[in-house]
Order: sequence, then C-alpha cells, then structure tokens
Amino acid sequence: MDIIYIVESGSLCGGVRIIFEHAVRLKQRGHKVIIASIDQVPGWFDLGLVEWWQFPDYKALRDKLVTVRAKKVATWWKTAPVVLDVSQEGEGYYFVQDIETSYYWRQIEKAWVEATYRMGLRQYTDDKWVSDNMPDTFHVGQAYDAGLYQPIPYIYPKNNRAIACLRRQALKGFGELGEFSRKLGREKDIELVTFGLDHPAHFGGAFKQHYRAVPDKDIVRLFSEGTVHISTSLHEGFGLTMLEAMACGCAVATFDADGNYFCEDGVNCRKVEKGDIQGLVAATVEIIRDDKLRGRLVKGGLETAREFSDWTPVIDKLEEFFSRE
Repeated sequence: MDIIYIVESGSLCGGVRIIFEHAVRLKQRGHKVIIASIDQVPGWFDLGLVEWWQFPDYKALRDKLVTVRAKKVATWWKTAPVVLDVSQEGEGYYFVQDIETSYYWRQIEKAWVEATYRMGLRQYTDDKWVSDNMPDTFHVGQAYDAGLYQPIPYIYPKNNRAIACLRRQALKGFGELGEFSRKLGREKDIELVTFGLDHPAHFGGAFKQHYRAVPDKDIVRLFSEGTVHISTSLHEGFGLTMLEAMACGCAVATFDADGNYFCEDGVNCRKVEKGDIQGLVAATVEIIRDDKLRGRLVKGGLETAREFSDWTPVIDKLEEFFSRE
C-alpha cells in the first residue's frame, strides 16, 4: 500500500512519536510510506527509510497531494480538511489520538474540532479512551518501544527524586507542577527534576534541575535512577510518558487525567483526583518514604508495561484497517 501521513509539525511529543512508530513499522513491512509536512525533518526520531516531504505552506502541500493516489491520513483536526480536499473515494483516513476539543475553551473552536469528526473520513485510534467515547472509531491498540524503555540494572539505591515531564500548556498542568514543586519543597530531602523542551523558569520549592531536549536514552536513565514519576497533566489522550516510566521501573503518581486509564491506584501507581495538588504531594512523599509500597507499585507498573510491549498486533490491526474496501 501507498500511505501518506499529513502532519503539521514533527515536534517532540507522544502523539507524534506514535505516528512515526506506525510509519516506520509499516515501511518495514514493505509498504511505501511518506510523511508530508510544512515542518522540517525532525532530528529527535530515526525515521529510517520513510520519506519526508516538506512544503512551504498548506497550499503547496495540497497542490502536490491532490495529484498523488495513496491512502492519506490526517493526524490532527487541522489536517483533516486537507485530507478531505486531496482525497478521492476510499483515500481519506483520520488518525484520532485524542478528542481534541479538550485543548480549546472557546465554543466556536470546539465546534470546528467536532466538525472534523463528521467529515466522513475513515477514523481509527490507538487509544481505548477515545474508542470508548467515539465507538465508531476503529481501535488498533497502543504500544511503546520496549527495546529502549526498560530498567537499567545495578542502579541502587533509589534517590529521593521526583521526575516530571514539563510542558507549558495549561492543560498539561504547567501551573499545577509549579505549585506541586513549592509544596513538595517543605520536604527538605526530596528534589524535583524535570525534562522537556520547555524551561520551568522559577518553580522554587523542591525544584532542582531541568534537562532540555534530552535524548531517549537519557530519559530512560532519569526514570531508572528516579524514585517516582509525577504527572500533573489535567488531560491525556493516552499518557505515554507514564507507561514509559513504568517500563523503566519507576513508580508513578498522577492526576486522574482521562486517557491514563491503565493507571490503577494502589496497583501500579498512586492516582488522585484531577487538580488535587496536596493529594499528589502526599502520594509522592508516601511512595518515597514507604519502600514496600514503592516496590509493589513498581512491580505492578512493570506488569502493566508488558501488556503494551509488542507492536506486532497493533500494526496487524492497522494493516487490516487500511486493507478494507
């Protein structure tokens, strides 16, 4: 099959990573796979033999794709109208990784997003939370790179360190993370370390250090050396970073953030009500202070990660979906 993914940006985030994983693995199975974008080739992910077509704007992208016969996949709501414009019958697909009304507060913007789900494109998702809320959307399942995200042996004992992925969007809990850091700072022997493309500015409290644009192998080390991964995100389509932390043997403390349905309080994490910062601080301290609890959560996290460690059934379902008439 000839398959073209339309992405606006190749920026570092979990959703884009999954798109790239699909593209690479489909290419390895012999399909012709292209990524079309108005952004340059990303340097943070090895796309292998997948072609990257870069265009100066959406008009140029449309002008090219309308002449190409292939399965064309929208990857977020702003690319869905493009795919609709350039697709003949049976060519238009929509990879819905999240119900993206969550990212907008104005009703008119929410309406624009919702309209894309009614365009008639063939919709599929990798996430159970999305398929539960959009039952007509085909569910291919989710996985992570188990060859990379795994515990590094012989790093012991654990330090009193909380690890957080920092993103400046309000929906991803940037303000909540700052308040969490200040409250956690009352525990003088616990430190907060963050990573991500953004910088935390002046968090204060427990904040110790920020690692910017670190490669995956260094994130694996942060998780393997850290005691607990913190997520203050108020909404996740899936919560891939939490799963990767579990796979590295790092305990998890998180808000109940919709898509992180695989996080079970007391089994593989401590999960508190969305926005309950003091509760999240208490859960973090409990994990750090209680070795038995932490050991139980780490064991549960590793078992959960194994459920998502195989890409084969995911790509099998994706091929099946693309093969339908």
